[in-house]
Amino acid sequence: MPNQNAFIGKIENPRLLRDILPDEPSGDMAMQVAVQFEDKRRGILDTTQPLAAVWARMIDKLQQDGQPVYVEIDPGTAIITNLYIPMATGVIEVADDGKEAIEVVFTGSQSIHHLRRDHEDFKQFFELLRDAQASGATLLVTANHDDFEIIDVRPLPRSFVREESREPLPPPAPVRPVSPGRAQELLDMMIACTCTPCHAAGSCIPFKYPADGCWIRAHLMCYLMVAENETPEKMWITGRLNALTNNDPNCSVGWGWHVAPTLMVTQAGGPDVKMVIDPSLSPVPLTPADWKALMRNARANLYPEQWEGYAYLASGTATQARADSDMGKYRLLLNQMCVKYGSSPYQCGG
Repeated sequence: MPNQNAFIGKIENPRLLRDILPDEPSGDMAMQVAVQFEDKRRGILDTTQPLAAVWARMIDKLQQDGQPVYVEIDPGTAIITNLYIPMATGVIEVADDGKEAIEVVFTGSQSIHHLRRDHEDFKQFFELLRDAQASGATLLVTANHDDFEIIDVRPLPRSFVREESREPLPPPAPVRPVSPGRAQELLDMMIACTCTPCHAAGSCIPFKYPADGCWIRAHLMCYLMVAENETPEKMWITGRLNALTNNDPNCSVGWGWHVAPTLMVTQAGGPDVKMVIDPSLSPVPLTPADWKALMRNARANLYPEQWEGYAYLASGTATQARADSDMGKYRLLLNQMCVKYGSSPYQCGG
C-alpha cells in the first residue's frame, strides 16, 4: 500500500522560499517555514536539517516549472523528512533476472534504476513498469538520488504533463575538422564550466554529478562549441554500462545509455578521426573505442548523430535556454550530494 506519510503534488507557495529564507539556511538561524501544496496539503521545512537549503531551492525550481514534488511528512510535526524529484518517463527495459531487485532503464534518465522485490508495492509497480514498456506509456517515477532505488510508480496524471516545445532538427551542417590542439583546447574550455560542488548555480555544467543528466550536458557543450564556430556531433552508447569515477560516492555509475559530443580531429599523415569530448569521464579527447572501454561493456552499441538531437529516443532539438533550465535539476542534485557526502573527489581505491 502507498506510504501514508508521502505526498506527490504541485507546490502552491504564495511566495518563493528564496524570498523568505536566507541564502544558506542552517541551524545557526533556525526557522520553520510552511510549504503549501495542492489539495490544501501542507508541510514544514525545518532549516536545522542539513538538506534544508537544497530542498528549498528544489521546491522553488519545481514550483516555477509547474512540476510535482515527492515529499514525506512526519504526521506528528508536519515536518518534511524526505524530498525527491519525480520524473515523467517512458520505460525502455525491465530486467527480471531473479535478483533481489529488478533493473529498469528509462528514457528520462541514463541511470539504471532498481525496484526491490521486498518493496511493499513491488507487484503493482512491476506491472506498471512492464505494461509501460510494452505500450510506450509515460509514467511518473520517483527514486532516491543516491542509488536510484525506485520509491513510487504511478500513471502520469494529466495535470503533470509538461508541454514540450521542441523544434525540428535542422539539416546537418558540414563538419569541419579541428587540430588535436584545438580539440584539447575546447575540452579544457568545457572543463572550465564545471560546477563547484555544494555551490552549483548559474550556467555551470555539473560534470561532477556523472550519475545522470548526460544528454543535457552534451547539448550545452555543443552550444558552447558552436559559439566557437566549430561543428560538433554527438555519440550515443547503449547497453549495461558501468564507469568508474571518483566523482560519485559509490565510486562508479551504472548507466543504461550515455551521450557526449564529438569532433572530427585531423591526424598527421592520416585521415581525420572522430574524438569524444566527455569531461565527466576523461580530461583528454578519446576515440569512440577508448570512450566505450571506460564503460566496461564490450557489447555496448555506439550510435553517431548530429548534435542538435536532444533527448534519448525523442525527436527534435532544444534551445540553449531550455537545456540550461533542465540542467537546474542536476545542479541541485550535485549540491545535495555534496551536503550528504562531502565534496568530490571521493576516496576510491585504485
